[in-house]
Amino acid sequence: MQFNRTSGRFKLAQPQKQVIYDKLLILYITNNDRLFVFNRFLDELKHATCKSSVHLLIVNTTTDDEYTSQMTGLGISFTVASVPCPRSDYLPKIRYGIQFAKQYGFAYMLKCDNDIIIPSYTLEYMFANRRTLEKELTLSPSLSTGIPSVEYFIESLFTPEEVDLVRNDFKQCVFHDQENIFDYRPLNRHTIGADKWDPAAYFKSLRQLSESMIQTDKNGRDHTKHSKFYRGNHPIRHGFGNSLINELIVKYRYKLFREKKCSIVAEENTYLCDMCFMISTAKYDRLLNMENLVIDGCDEVPLNRYAWNTGMKHQIVHGGYAIHITYNWRWFLNNQDGGSNIEKPTESIIEFEESFIKKLYEPRSEICIMYMTANDRHYTFKNTVKMLNDSAHIDKIHLLVLTHCNDAEFYNDCLADSRFSYMVKTFDPDNNYMNKIRFTIDFAETNQIPYIVKHDNDIIMCTSVYDYIFEQRSLLDDPAKLAITPTLTSGIPTCDIFIEDYLTDEEKTYMYGLFKAHSFQSMWGGDYRSLNKYTIDSEEWSSAEFYEGVRALTHYYKGIHPVRVNEKALTELNKLVHKYRNVILNPDSYILHEDTTSPYFCNSIYCIRRDIYKQIVNAKELFVDAFDEVPLNKWRDLYSRSIVIVRRGTAIHFMYNCIPNYLQREADAVQTLLNQSE
Repeated sequence: MQFNRTSGRFKLAQPQKQVIYDKLLILYITNNDRLFVFNRFLDELKHATCKSSVHLLIVNTTTDDEYTSQMTGLGISFTVASVPCPRSDYLPKIRYGIQFAKQYGFAYMLKCDNDIIIPSYTLEYMFANRRTLEKELTLSPSLSTGIPSVEYFIESLFTPEEVDLVRNDFKQCVFHDQENIFDYRPLNRHTIGADKWDPAAYFKSLRQLSESMIQTDKNGRDHTKHSKFYRGNHPIRHGFGNSLINELIVKYRYKLFREKKCSIVAEENTYLCDMCFMISTAKYDRLLNMENLVIDGCDEVPLNRYAWNTGMKHQIVHGGYAIHITYNWRWFLNNQDGGSNIEKPTESIIEFEESFIKKLYEPRSEICIMYMTANDRHYTFKNTVKMLNDSAHIDKIHLLVLTHCNDAEFYNDCLADSRFSYMVKTFDPDNNYMNKIRFTIDFAETNQIPYIVKHDNDIIMCTSVYDYIFEQRSLLDDPAKLAITPTLTSGIPTCDIFIEDYLTDEEKTYMYGLFKAHSFQSMWGGDYRSLNKYTIDSEEWSSAEFYEGVRALTHYYKGIHPVRVNEKALTELNKLVHKYRNVILNPDSYILHEDTTSPYFCNSIYCIRRDIYKQIVNAKELFVDAFDEVPLNKWRDLYSRSIVIVRRGTAIHFMYNCIPNYLQREADAVQTLLNQSE
């Protein structure tokens, strides 16, 4: 698709003959407005694992293009097109999208209006279940104001008490006779005439009311000019419950956006009014362009007439949420005959929507914990959750659990009763490390979280050390300080600090003897034999002299130390960790040590400013592999930054993967430690 500036038209390429079943066309209907929603829509789309299988077709009313600049660099295939049409008739845009899908071979389309935000996990689930559209008609999310999905949305996201409040608001709606549309007045027995709102009874009455009308023309109209096909009504469409639902969405925003288990509910003989749904291109084409089902300028009625005629069902993703902020009826219909009894807002609809988006994304957390994990260390996670639950700063932290295995349910179960906000996100199993980091940086930036704690899944640390690090985060506002880290028991260089601060002179001598006995060889593509000058060729161990030797290495992997590669040294150090577990897990004081001399930083937990971390991750020239350790250290050297180490604020790290059978040995060590500490 190319735009010809001379003719002001988009030129379609030659049609693709083969239908593509593993690709999805998102038809984004817009009018060069609501960019504040579009940016949030993109935030979710760019993190969806299926984004490489998606083409975003943005169909605008005018030739003004506010979208291309927003799409640049996101890695999402897209086209921007202009299809002039009035607001009351957007079928030309939809027909353009259908033709585009047919020409390029897209078997499935996701129609999406420009006031929708779809969490990435919902989009992923819908894409994974697109083949259900071979049998049924549509697949749509549980939309916050959708019909009938609003009922699924509130029941699964809110508490029973909150659901009752929303439904009590529904009950205040007074339906009227909408001229040339439908006489909805009999439905008042389910609102102002009922003791409580019963959605099942309401939808049943609406269907029966429609079916009782005597049709006199092809558009379903009776002698009063009402059409039996206009069943898309609900108190939410007039604005009842809308403000309360939006307030609760803000309250539960982390719960709404986090990955969760979904299922499909198939609705038979219902009326779907969702501004976002997936459908097969062939069926969409047939119901709009081949069957005689259209009665106005929208696709809503033909979509439902086709479902009723064929017996196909509208499928709703239960637990797969999406946000639709409001309907325009409250502004443009309720102040006219046929509207409802709710007051017209004093603010415009755009102001209403912008205010909601601002509240939804306003800063709430100050620290984003990036928990890097897989399914090989579940044995540490429950303790981590317990320690964070006891934090004095639970209102300031947000935990991102980033896995690449099929174990999200395990993490969600462990976090079900947590007192802090969290999200579990699953990534592709291959080459995911930097994707997790970039996701975290984007998430923190979107939610205006200024600090990130990088946290591997092999850490045991007590609540008070977490809290102390959280409380010292403002130290990083000094640009000379790169990160704050606990004293990691086997970290580099913190293992030497741990030994200095905890061990007796006799224990120090023993550990130094083990370090000195290590013979370095070539590994990781580098020659480390020069370091033997400070071990087997030395009379005594000196960490300062050893690190000077490390600094002199020309190889970029400088995270080397006997504790990392010597099985005996690490095993004996871990015995001492067990010996001092009580004082480690119950510290009484801390000392901040600013490290400006060590040649390399290799700790698997530290706090860093989000903006600095982003600069490091974006500095491609610093990378030598698919990890951030070398770039972090190169950045530190380049700008002479220090590492702030919390002495006697200790985190336990038992094993490196250089040690044989390290996972089993680590699991045993963790289990022993936690059992002894109970």
